[in-house]
Amino acid sequence: MVKIRLYFVLSQLLPTGMRGNLERLIIQSGFETIDPRKYAGFMVLFTLVAALLAGVVANQFYPKSFWIPFGAVVGTLLAVAGGFYIILFFAAENRASAVEENLPEALRIIAANIRAGMTVENAVWSVSKPEFGVLGDEIRHMSVAVYAGKPISDALKELGARVDSKLLRRSASLLAEGIELGGEIANLLDEVADSIKQTKDLRKEIRNATISYTLFIVFSAVIVAPMLFSVSVYYSETNEKMLARQQSVDYGNMQRGPSSLGGGGSPLGGFAFRKIASQITSNDVRLFAMSAIFITSFFSALTIGLLQHGKAQWGVKLIPVFVPLSLGIFFLVHFLLTSAFTPILQ
Repeated sequence: MVKIRLYFVLSQLLPTGMRGNLERLIIQSGFETIDPRKYAGFMVLFTLVAALLAGVVANQFYPKSFWIPFGAVVGTLLAVAGGFYIILFFAAENRASAVEENLPEALRIIAANIRAGMTVENAVWSVSKPEFGVLGDEIRHMSVAVYAGKPISDALKELGARVDSKLLRRSASLLAEGIELGGEIANLLDEVADSIKQTKDLRKEIRNATISYTLFIVFSAVIVAPMLFSVSVYYSETNEKMLARQQSVDYGNMQRGPSSLGGGGSPLGGFAFRKIASQITSNDVRLFAMSAIFITSFFSALTIGLLQHGKAQWGVKLIPVFVPLSLGIFFLVHFLLTSAFTPILQ
């Protein structure tokens, strides 16, 4: 009981809009047995604990740095909270896809039953069968409400809100308007079913048309960019070693005196040493390259999700593939360059 109260209190830390979105996603995901306030409270508690542990671990490795532990805390907060949201998002999207797959056939069956003389309520109830999957379950839930006394038009509107599918919402809204206005319901349902099929075919065509853009993004962001960054890092390392070697030679000549320089020491020796010490190092270049690769691959995955599915959230599935792959190519090419050219330059 204390734990439940703690969850309720922690859930109040979230903005009202965020709590409303979580509640909507929980319903659309089919997890109606979960209390949204408990889920929100557990999410806040788990996220805070994970962020605190990440900050402590980062501080152990970098005790003199403020930004690295701070970045670990902020990154963990975003990653863990985003993970709770993404779980609900994909569950809702999968249910919506399952509904849209069976929706045209279900509408045609309802239309055929109406033509056969059934009432609209009984015709809708006829598709609440296990073979229709999620759609059948939602129709059964709606039909129970209708037989309990709720108007069918209101129940249809609630059906559209319980599943995150624009096609279902439009179909339910059109059917509710047709019932209220007393139109030809059967013909309307057949037209809606044909329209849904055309919409799904158009989505497939758009997805196929964007394959070339997807391949270009993958090739440039995941393969080419890490390779170019590895070349840049290797160049900076090689240049740094050569300048350090030249610096040591000039500094040694300056220590031996003017005679070793043919009657006059180089006045630029000490200046060169101080200048090199203040320049950007190869480690800075490597850190910048790794950060740029991470950011590029991260947003490339989101862009592909937007191109292929119309929602950037779909690209989250690709992030665990793109980020390690791009960083792996970066380190592999850098290793190959080091192995191939370092013996030649020595």
